[in-house]
Amino acid sequence: MSPALKLCPNDILDELENSYGQYHRNNENMDYFYQLEVWKGNISGALRVARQRDELSDWLVAMAPMASFETWTSVCEDYAIQLETDGQYHKAASYFLACHKVYEAIRLFKRHKLFKEAIALAKVRLSPLDPALEELYTLWAQQLTKDGNLEQAAKCHLAMRQVQDAAKLLARRYDQSSLRTAAHISIIANDKQQGLMYTQRVVQQHLLQNEWGLAYQFLEKNKEWQVYLATSSMHEMVSCELTSLGLLQIEPAHFSHWDQRPSNKSALP
Repeated sequence: MSPALKLCPNDILDELENSYGQYHRNNENMDYFYQLEVWKGNISGALRVARQRDELSDWLVAMAPMASFETWTSVCEDYAIQLETDGQYHKAASYFLACHKVYEAIRLFKRHKLFKEAIALAKVRLSPLDPALEELYTLWAQQLTKDGNLEQAAKCHLAMRQVQDAAKLLARRYDQSSLRTAAHISIIANDKQQGLMYTQRVVQQHLLQNEWGLAYQFLEKNKEWQVYLATSSMHEMVSCELTSLGLLQIEPAHFSHWDQRPSNKSALP
């Protein structure tokens, strides 16, 4: 009698299953191999091979609870690492969250400079007092500053209540809009000295362009800034006199009509 006939039916079936599985593995038909292992109930074996070959997939992870809950959480983490290697960062973060690895998901985004996603995740999953949130804002502000996006970087500093840093960044633009905003937020933060410094820059730019009316409009918005009203008025009056003497050439439309200005403003008559 041949050796094959000495085997019982179950042994023959096992031998056929093993040979089919080995055949698919040798020929790189791994989907069929994993399916056969799952059919046989060898979930752990299929997952072990998939981990070794970095071939974990959604459906294999979905089958992992058939082994145990611990196996499933471990496979989720391994799959997240595999996805990160493949550049699928958002999907990888989802699998980190699935196995309750919140900080790992945040660190994943931080590693790849996806600070917007990292902060959004931290704000919904962590305490507002968690130091990780401030660290992310700091790193994002540094990256934005390096890229030249000073306005967005200033918003990051404001989110951390770092008003002076935000104002300094905006003032680096040295345009009217940025300097005005820097002055406003400095006053709001009760930093009078820095606010007046930015206000002086705004006024200087207006006076250099003979924009006295715009300078008055800006200064009249805040009592703290009105210390520069007299200086601006004197500058306009001197410029007007020099123009009348022919020493300057300024269009009459630039000058204010003093009789039309409210008498309660702190400007020269």
